[in-house]
Amino acid sequence: MKTEILTVGTEILLGQIIDSNSSYIAQELLANGIDLYGVSTVGDNLYRIVDAIRYSLSKCDALIVTGGLGPTQDDITRNAVAMVMGVDLVENKYLKDLISKFFADRNRPMPENNLLQAMVPEGAEFIEQKLGTAPGLICPVGNKVIYCLPGVPYEMKEMLNRSVIPDILGKAQLTKHMKFVTVATWGLSESRVAELLSDEFNRLESMQKEGREYIPSIAFLANISTGIKIRVSLSGEDEIKVNEILRDEVDRVASVLGESVFSTDSETLEQVIHRICTEKSITIGLVESLTGGMIASRIVDVPGASKYFKGSIVAYDTEIKRSILKIQASEVVSEAAVIEMAKSGLELLTCDICLSISGVGGPEKQEGKDPGTVYIGLAADTAKFSKVNLNPVELKLYGSRDTIRQMATTSALDLLRRRLTHF
Repeated sequence: MKTEILTVGTEILLGQIIDSNSSYIAQELLANGIDLYGVSTVGDNLYRIVDAIRYSLSKCDALIVTGGLGPTQDDITRNAVAMVMGVDLVENKYLKDLISKFFADRNRPMPENNLLQAMVPEGAEFIEQKLGTAPGLICPVGNKVIYCLPGVPYEMKEMLNRSVIPDILGKAQLTKHMKFVTVATWGLSESRVAELLSDEFNRLESMQKEGREYIPSIAFLANISTGIKIRVSLSGEDEIKVNEILRDEVDRVASVLGESVFSTDSETLEQVIHRICTEKSITIGLVESLTGGMIASRIVDVPGASKYFKGSIVAYDTEIKRSILKIQASEVVSEAAVIEMAKSGLELLTCDICLSISGVGGPEKQEGKDPGTVYIGLAADTAKFSKVNLNPVELKLYGSRDTIRQMATTSALDLLRRRLTHF
C-alpha cells in the first residue's frame, strides 16, 4: 500500500518551525512495513491544499495529512478535504458535546470557534481526540483514503498509533514483515564508517548477484550532534527468519565499528549512561565551562537521573573557576585546568566520578587557542575506579559556535560512556 505524507502550515513552509511530524510518521510507517513514497508541505491556502491533496492521491493509496484542524480561521484542512471528496461539512453532535465537555471539565469558557472542530466532511469517520480538542478524520476518496491528524506532535502521535497505523495495516493486508535496527555511533566520520564497512557492503552485493533471498540493506544517517547512525533493515514473509538474519547483520556491523558503537537498540548516549550508572551504582557529577550546562541538560532528560546524577557546576567565567573551583593552572583552556576542575567537582559534589569540560567556542581565539579547541577531564576515586582511564583528552572540533558546543557535549557524554563501560 503506497502512502504519502502532507504537512499543512505556512509556518512550516517558511521554515519558522521544524516539521518533526513527518519524520515521526515516516519512522512509524517503516517500522510497520508500510511503503512511503513521498513527503510534501503546503501553506495555509485552501486551493493550494486541495491541489496538494489531489496530486498526492494521484500517486498513492493512502495520504496522511497533519495540521490545519484547529479552531482558527487558517485551519482549513477539513474544508479542503471536503472539496476533494465533493461533499459538504456537517456538524457532528457527538464531537460538539465532547468539545463542550473538554472546556467544562476545566472550568473554562468555550470560544465559539472551537465548534468548527465538530464539522466533519459528509461520509468521513472521526478519530476521537484524547489529549486536546481537534479530532482526526478518516476520509474515503473512491478506493483511496485520507487520514487527517492534528499538527500538535503529541496529539498526532497518539492518534497515529491508536487509529491510523492499525487502519492502514488492516486495509493493506501486508504479508511481508519489515524490520530495522539502528546502530548508533560517535567519534567516526561518515566516510570512515563507509570505509570500515566496505567489505560488508561487498558481501551483501555479492549475495544480491547470486539471487539470494533475505538480504539486509544498510543506510547511513549523519547528524552533527548525535553522530553517524547506520540503519540495517530487512523484509520478508518469515518473521522469525527476518529477525535472525537482521540480528546477525547488526552484530557484524557493530563488530566492525567497535567501541564507537554506543547502541543497537535505540538508546541515546544519556540513556546508556543512565543504564550503566544504575546497574553499577555509580554517581556522577559535572563541571562545565564551554557547554554551559548542556551536558547536564541531556543527562536529566532521562527520567530517574536523580538516582545517580549529583549535579553540574557551570563555571563559565575565568574568575569563578579560580575563586570557586580554586583552579591554579595558568591557562583555563588546557589539560591541566580540566584535571583541576574535575577534582574540585569530585569534592564539591561528593560523587564517584566527575567529568569536566573547557574549550573555545569562538568566534575569537582564547589564550591563543583556536575555536574548536576542547579539553575534557575526569576525576574519580582511584581505588574504586582503578581500571578506568582517567586521562584527559583534547579535541579539535570545527563549525559554528553552536555546532562546536553541541559536538563537545556529545563528545563528553561519549567519553564518559566509554570510561564507565570499563568500570
